[in-house]
Amino acid sequence: MMESCNSSGCSRANRFPTVSIDHTLKKSLALFASIVISACSTTAVTEQTAEPVPRERIYALEFVATASSPSKARVSFFRDSGYWGIACTYDVYVNNLKSFSIRQSEFIHLLLEPGPYFFRLESGGLCPNDAVSQNTVLMEGGKETYRILLPSNGGLRLLRTE
Repeated sequence: MMESCNSSGCSRANRFPTVSIDHTLKKSLALFASIVISACSTTAVTEQTAEPVPRERIYALEFVATASSPSKARVSFFRDSGYWGIACTYDVYVNNLKSFSIRQSEFIHLLLEPGPYFFRLESGGLCPNDAVSQNTVLMEGGKETYRILLPSNGGLRLLRTE
């Protein structure tokens, strides 16, 4: 604060002028912020736009679907694409058995016996440690699909889509 004096007395004034942001600039800043935030979100992939998890990152080969089986359930995992989480590798556990590691824009299909299952997803690589899980009961001939995503808020998600 600066003090200025004249014949009627002294008053304090701010050293810095008040800055007012006009309405157009506020709208532009809001638009820019929403673009930056949405660019950090990941995007869903399909079997046509993703690659299968390579064999060297599959640790429980007995779970991998090689042919259909009417007595088993098919469980699919799809990892999103996008810049957010690009350096992360996610480990997927089936009933506490490390089954595979999945990276961006990859998918895998598993064939599992009917019954209760616990799927756990843990982050690794250059990302902070985080884990999410899902419980399910698989039925004979059933089909479940999970999307692995990292929204712009940074919270790891394992979302059942089918």
